[in-house]
Amino acid sequence: MKTKMKMLESVAVLLIPLLLFSGCSGQNKQGEDSSSGKNTDTEAGITTKSGVSSEAGVSTETGFDDGYGADDMEVVVADDPPELMEFESRSIGNATFTVESSKSTKIQYQADGKEKSISVTDDSGIEWTLEIPGNALLNEEEISITPLSGIEVDSFPGAEFHGILLKPDGLEFIVSSQISIKKEGETIEGVVLTGKHDGSDIVFSPADSDGGGLKAPVQHFSTLLYLPKSDRSITEIQSRALEQYEEALEEAEELLKKPLSVLAPPSISLECMNEEKEKQIKEYSDTVLKEEEEVLSKFIAADKGMWSTFESVEMNDAVIKKVLDRMNAKIQKLITQYEPDPEKFIAVFYTAISAWKQSSIFIETPELSVFQSWAEKTREHYMDKLNKNHELKAFSAALEIDRICSVALGMNAKLQEIINSMTFKLKIETDFYSPGFPITIKGEGILRPISSDTNTIYSMYDKTLLAQGSITLKYEYTGEDEDLTIEPEEFTVKAQVRNLNPCETDTLNILVEALGSDEETYVYEQTYGEYSDSYPLVNEDSQFHFEKEIKEVPYEIAGGEVIIVEMIDFKAALNNGQAVLAEDTFNRENTFMDKRIRVHLELEHIPGG
Repeated sequence: MKTKMKMLESVAVLLIPLLLFSGCSGQNKQGEDSSSGKNTDTEAGITTKSGVSSEAGVSTETGFDDGYGADDMEVVVADDPPELMEFESRSIGNATFTVESSKSTKIQYQADGKEKSISVTDDSGIEWTLEIPGNALLNEEEISITPLSGIEVDSFPGAEFHGILLKPDGLEFIVSSQISIKKEGETIEGVVLTGKHDGSDIVFSPADSDGGGLKAPVQHFSTLLYLPKSDRSITEIQSRALEQYEEALEEAEELLKKPLSVLAPPSISLECMNEEKEKQIKEYSDTVLKEEEEVLSKFIAADKGMWSTFESVEMNDAVIKKVLDRMNAKIQKLITQYEPDPEKFIAVFYTAISAWKQSSIFIETPELSVFQSWAEKTREHYMDKLNKNHELKAFSAALEIDRICSVALGMNAKLQEIINSMTFKLKIETDFYSPGFPITIKGEGILRPISSDTNTIYSMYDKTLLAQGSITLKYEYTGEDEDLTIEPEEFTVKAQVRNLNPCETDTLNILVEALGSDEETYVYEQTYGEYSDSYPLVNEDSQFHFEKEIKEVPYEIAGGEVIIVEMIDFKAALNNGQAVLAEDTFNRENTFMDKRIRVHLELEHIPGG
């Protein structure tokens, strides 16, 4: 999804939450083998990412728990939003700080499958490194981290916090990124917290020891703070973590008494994705998962905030497992009931990833591959609309779902096939009249999307397409002088289609380099021999009549080089959903000189032509 559109557009535009957690939450807890990291307590079928207990019964076919848990839960699909529990706030304070903008570090994430990392060192010598997997985003993005100074948290006055600001605000990943916190010559230990971009609503964040430092998953781009273990406020902060854990336990027990229902997903087409649709997807996911995520967030983050001091505290894994099962049961119900409806896909997919980022810390979650069949059917749906129904709004939708298929689900991309769908045949017929010189010029040619190497083929930000090609035109003299012919017999001109954006406008622009040849020659067969006169009459008159429509535009030639070409810009009505996308006639007349010109353009959609 692009920065301004927090999911898929990028596309997502797209866009899609983090798959956050990769390991068990605590250290040296009872029932855990410290050498392997595997939880040995299988009484309730509890597992960690390092192993799955036999009681958990994870299905190899569906990825869902087929024994104890999710499969045994009856889930009712509700048409009306449920009444949600109220929870104590997770916030432990609000921070103020100075953003050291001059020390910011930036990178351009290309979304090309290559990993990226970005580091910055704050005034205290702490190095913050953000590690981003190669398939973390669907679209290109500029990412920055900036050190903070003068950090004050109102509920912990005098505490020595360190921190960074991550931009763009609210950016989310398909797969987990990680932030490492290290300082040369010192061991970094303590608590990691996150907050909103303005520093409000500071909450506990999961973090683990990592080679003398700390490593924490980044749920979304925001403020990230670190408080050293040696700070005098650490005991009070960890006491707050214990309080939140106890709150979470009470809230979980209350939640588990409620009947299990899931709100029916909204129908959302991937065509013409916009912020309103993305907001609707996010709101749906929040509604479905709010109760379970609130409880689990407290369990996980509070546990991370207190383990270094409260080694004797045990997590109530059985209760946590039941909460996780509630979430997974909802997702399982949504998939089984609504697949393969293409307009239910994105809401369910987004919600599933949001759920599994929590589940994966304790139990083996389904692989995203469970969505492959649904995603493929959704991709076929939009490609069929584009190719068979000439519904050009489906072009952006096909691109969005193709990125999900290839980047998030590991499927083969069909990008080139989708691009080839945006091929057009342009027909031009020009009737030119000047006293004694009635001339008709006809021809056609194929326009295709240009090379993506120039980054002008298709903008995921403004959803416009640029296609171009050559048109072969032929002269036909229709006057009474039988001894007159016009040469050359045929000539070629450059042409483009621009501003094709059916989601925003019902017009498009067809640009043609010229309507006549620069080498236009009139050849007369006379008794004493051949006589010729070279003069680009049609070309000169057409430039005169369409002077206001002439523009200089970039045009890509062989090898990817871009040149500037003068073209006549014809704005035409878009007939979206029809094979002939545009058909229009443009008339110009000079009554004083008794000259006139008529240009008829026809643009046909020929997918893969």
